[in-house]
Amino acid sequence: MSEEKRKCQIEEYGVSKKGTFIKYAPIQYYDEANQSYIAEKAIVELDDGKVVTVDPQCIRFCINGS
Repeated sequence: MSEEKRKCQIEEYGVSKKGTFIKYAPIQYYDEANQSYIAEKAIVELDDGKVVTVDPQCIRFCINGS
């Protein structure tokens, strides 16, 4: 996948927000036993300026930047 930024919509918990997809990235988490594991997340800059990580299946890419 190219490093091109793309407009997208995040649909999470019944709420939709628009933003710009930055990239997929591995994020390190810790479970209850303090064991680390890696999960892939999508980094998105929302239209209001916040940068968030979301599950990749929550992203819907916009066609023609709309």
